[in-house]
Amino acid sequence: MLRQLVSTVTEDDHLRLHRIPFTLLWFGSYGLAWYVLYIYEMLWYDGNFDPILSWLKWPSWREELVVGLLFGLTLSFVQTWLIRLRYGYVPRLWRIATILGATIAGFGYPRVGMRTGEYLLGLNWMGVNHPPRTDSLVNDFLIWFSVLGLFQAIVMLRINRKAWLIIIVGVLAGIIASVPLLSPRPLYGKPIWTLIMGTMVQASGTCLLLLHFMAHPRENVVPNNNEIKSNQVYTITVSTFILLWIGIYYLHLVLVTALSELWRFMVYYSPNVLYYGLDLSSRNGELYRCLFSFGIIGVITALGQQWLMKKHSNSSIPGWRKFTIVGWIFAGITWWGFRYVYPQPDLERAFMFGAHLAMPALFQAIPMNRAFRGGWMWAVVGVLAGVIVVFIRGAGQSNLSNFYGVIVAGLILSFTTALVFLRLQSRSRETQPTIAA
Repeated sequence: MLRQLVSTVTEDDHLRLHRIPFTLLWFGSYGLAWYVLYIYEMLWYDGNFDPILSWLKWPSWREELVVGLLFGLTLSFVQTWLIRLRYGYVPRLWRIATILGATIAGFGYPRVGMRTGEYLLGLNWMGVNHPPRTDSLVNDFLIWFSVLGLFQAIVMLRINRKAWLIIIVGVLAGIIASVPLLSPRPLYGKPIWTLIMGTMVQASGTCLLLLHFMAHPRENVVPNNNEIKSNQVYTITVSTFILLWIGIYYLHLVLVTALSELWRFMVYYSPNVLYYGLDLSSRNGELYRCLFSFGIIGVITALGQQWLMKKHSNSSIPGWRKFTIVGWIFAGITWWGFRYVYPQPDLERAFMFGAHLAMPALFQAIPMNRAFRGGWMWAVVGVLAGVIVVFIRGAGQSNLSNFYGVIVAGLILSFTTALVFLRLQSRSRETQPTIAA
């Protein structure tokens, strides 16, 4: 069965959306959904929002419904768009099933310690210092992963009789997330590790199954005009381009957390010779972690942005991937300098904090300026975003200002750079006939 699924994925393709970007964006949908919950948890932690969010604290079922609804809305929005983009149609009630399934799954929302934001606040995760009871987490994981799979499987049964396999994927994800918690060594106070593992199983399993089911639908369930649409090259609209461009930025914040935890997991199980030989317990170890995380983020961001530009305008910028990756590596170095180099004057720390946000844009401005007249505006936007994040950080009275700074300045950076690219690309297209004439 697995060989058949893999064969389907490699053979079935559409001009509308290739299987590789579909798979990556499918994984990204789960990452963005979790980041929405992370933002919610951070706002919950901020006492200024108590008058607004206090009604959620008791009874607890209110919060569980809201958390599940937020996750379901985000997931359904991205996944529905992806399925329609690749196949030209969406299984009936898919959106409703995803939202309703996630909302009910919210009653098993796993508390793994996102509420104190270790990476942006400099505090320890609740999942480290105060891990929930193991039996409670096991039940939560099983509910969280299984219920969503159940609702999506019911909808997909109309497309393919084997859709019940989605339920198996959900149960398997819950088991993989739960079993390590029963042994103290894999747990190590880090249930978030098992959450990441379970989410990866859920994302990869549902993606593989959906590609197979949509490639082998039952008779009379596919719209009559779908065959024509699926053979047409699909160009991303302006609004979709902007939303996905912004989404790539916020996806990198998810990856910062996930990859950092992956690094800590590898370090924890690394041989003593490697651990002490590379001095992984010191600031050098944190530098390696930043290079590891931001390097991978650079690769994913470069490929994602390049694909978006080509999908929207059928154009690519020479050197984009190289300069983007290098820019993110330098962003990791400046982030390490901000977080782990002491003593350090306040002005220098503020500069490091702003530079880590602006660095990728500064490097991307080099190929952008080569490709378009006026590409220097890309660097101006990066510097402006860096200044804004420093200003927000300085205006706050708590470490939460770091979080708000990255969120707000990042939104400005991603939205503005998307507009700059659209403007430069449009102006370049307008001048080409004049030059030819």
